[in-house]
Amino acid sequence: MDAHPEAFVVETTAPIEREMHEVGRRFENGGQWSKTGATAMARWWQLWRHHPKAFDRIFSDTPG
Repeated sequence: MDAHPEAFVVETTAPIEREMHEVGRRFENGGQWSKTGATAMARWWQLWRHHPKAFDRIFSDTPG
C-alpha cells in the first residue's frame, strides 16, 4: 500500500445509501409517500447538502 497508494483510493457510496435508507424507511413506515414525494425529498436533501447557497436562495423568506 505504501509503494502504490493510488491503487488504494477508497470511494464510498455511504452518503447516498444513508439518504436512500431514509427514503425507504419513510415508505415502509406507512407514510403514504408517493414516488413523486420521495423524489422531491431526495432532491431537496441533495440541494441542501451539496449546494447550500442555492438552497438558501431558493428557500429563504426574503425575495431575490
